[in-house]
Parts: sequence; structure tokens; C-alpha cells
Amino acid sequence: MPFVAWTPATWAMFVPTKATTPTLGVNYLQASQKQIEIAVDSSNNARLTISQDMSLGVGGVLWNCGRAIVQALSRHPELVRGHDVLEMGCGTGAASLAAGYYGPRSLLLTDLCVVLPLTHINAQRALQDHPDVFSAMDVAVREFKCPKHPFGLVLCSDCLYEPSVFGDFVQSLIDVTATGSRVLLAYKQRIPEREEQVFLGLSKLFTVQLYSADAITGLNFDNDNVFVFLLTRRSGAPRGTT
Repeated sequence: MPFVAWTPATWAMFVPTKATTPTLGVNYLQASQKQIEIAVDSSNNARLTISQDMSLGVGGVLWNCGRAIVQALSRHPELVRGHDVLEMGCGTGAASLAAGYYGPRSLLLTDLCVVLPLTHINAQRALQDHPDVFSAMDVAVREFKCPKHPFGLVLCSDCLYEPSVFGDFVQSLIDVTATGSRVLLAYKQRIPEREEQVFLGLSKLFTVQLYSADAITGLNFDNDNVFVFLLTRRSGAPRGTT
């Protein structure tokens, strides 16, 4: 499935035609399961066992944005191969660990301290269950801090749900990328008019493409108003100063 160029003019093509109540797209039964299995690579039936913990809040469950990233990576492994990969707000770590199947140089899973024990459990389980996949790379789990070097690929799953942090989120993307770096961003559409402004700001520093099933419109994952964007850092865009 291709990525197609995004412009403000295309925004209306995937705005819901009628008001809907925002959801996280995963029902209570799925969210409350202590362990789930996710398909990673259909070519070899690879699967990951992921622990969940609803008591941690939204970070303790694999929601549809994370599932959409896993799917997109399986169809575009070239985004990962040979790169240092960072996930911001990794939660369960499922998206990063799925990326591990496609030959990254390293994986760095980051989130708030309260979530990281769960992330550690899933990372350790992946290393133990699939040593042939993960033993050849550096896998680290820690609280997010501004890195000393840029990453080739940054994963972001549902990082646009809180308007008060939009500015900090954009600045963080600037801080962790350099020319040619890519960001795979799965986005749950809630208030399109507000969220469009974030993408307009990002488009000044990144080329913005939309994951598509037909090379025309964005793929709506599980019909849940979840879309996947690919951002590529423009040449000459200033590096962050934070």
C-alpha cells in the first residue's frame, strides 16, 4: 500500500461526514485482557505476546493507533531496516517490538515512568521468546529525554489527543530528527479543525504523506477514524534547540 502526498486540500477527504463520538476503537473485552497476541509479519506467521494493564490508563493497552502502526510496518519494512528507531509514548511497546522484526540497528522505547514497568515486561518477553530476532540489536527502555543524536525512524501512536501538549510534541519531533529522518505517526481523528493546524505546522518542516489503500485517499484503519502519516524531515529545516 502506498503513501500519498497530504495537503490541506486533501484534509476534507477523510473528515467524517457526520459527527461521531470519539472512541479508542478497542472494546472493553480486548482492553481488559492481561495478554494478547498480535500478528507481526504475515510472511512467516510471526507473532508477539503483549501484556496489558488497564490500571495504568491509556498507556497500558494496545489501542488501534498502535495496531495501525504494526500493520503499516509489516507492509513497509524498508522504513525500519538499518535505522535507529525511537518510539515516543510507547505504552505496551508493541509497535517498537514489531519494528524489531525488520532489521533496525537499535530500538529505544520511551514513555512516562509509570508505564515503563509494563514496557520492560513486554521487551523482556520479546527478547526471551524471539532471541533470533532481537539478540543482534540494542533494545533499550527508558523515560523520554532529548537524545544526543537524531533517529532514522520515530514511531508515534495516538500522540495528538491532548491539545495542551501539541506544541511540545512538535518540538520533540524536531529535537529527535534530522534531514531525511522519518516519523510514522498513527493519528486518531477527534476534532479535525484543531488537529489540522498541527499538520500544517509539521508540513513546514516535514514532507507529509498519508498511508493509502488506493493511492488516492487515506486508509481508515478498522473504520475507526485512525490514519497513518509518514513525515520526512526536509533538508535545511533547523534542528531543535530544547
